[in-house]
Amino acid sequence: MILVAIDLIVLSIFFSVLNIFKNNKINIYLSVIFALLCFFDLGIYIIKLFLSSQFFYINIFIYEKLISTFLLLVFIYFSFKKSWRIIALFVILFSLFFLIHSDIFEFSKIIVLSNIYNKNFPHILLFYHYMFASIAQTLFLSSFIISFFFFYERWRVKHKKFGPFIKLLPSLPELDKKILSFISLGFCFLTLSIFLGFVILKETYNGFYLIDPNNVLNVVLWIMFLIYIIIRKKTKMMTEKLSWLVLISTILTFLSIFLSYFTITFHNFR
Repeated sequence: MILVAIDLIVLSIFFSVLNIFKNNKINIYLSVIFALLCFFDLGIYIIKLFLSSQFFYINIFIYEKLISTFLLLVFIYFSFKKSWRIIALFVILFSLFFLIHSDIFEFSKIIVLSNIYNKNFPHILLFYHYMFASIAQTLFLSSFIISFFFFYERWRVKHKKFGPFIKLLPSLPELDKKILSFISLGFCFLTLSIFLGFVILKETYNGFYLIDPNNVLNVVLWIMFLIYIIIRKKTKMMTEKLSWLVLISTILTFLSIFLSYFTITFHNFR
């Protein structure tokens, strides 16, 4: 099923690339259709995994597939916006990366660690915790891609570098507004995920907090995004320092997804 999803997403990328060089509604519709088929294929795969397990079970591989799935929705959203076609392409490339990465590492693991959530655990809280976290990660990753092009557009305007792709990218104010929207929405989902994480720790370890690399990083990211939102609301526009804050925090968000591969954390559930 995952191989089918990879084939579908590659076909979607192919027509998305064609749409960049030749604006054609057929290419848009085909890229969106294949992305939707991939979305449903991944959704069915994840639901089947949940239903086939005796306990509600999520591991890092399913988590990456969830992020890949939600990124497809962001890709579809951007695909219908003419000046966002290149950004849409980068979004779906990230989706393909997470899908392939999770698939390769999943099949390379011979021993799977026992699920720490099996004993008297409120499973529905775990479901919402990781759903909210994956949505937040999706929005932050999308804002990372947008902020990269924000840097590029600002450099291009400053140095008056106007090439053939000038009409394929949004203006600086449009990029700025979209970054704010995505980070604000992602911040809300991250807040809900962290709150549920505290509740889960209370149920599992009888404490509301556990000194854990992933927990510490997520709290730091929460503070960084909160600072960005507050200052951005006051300044009414993106400043150079704010753009660096966005870029650094979203890069840290990307790294936090893979933290359990390199460190022993509460989220090390491979």
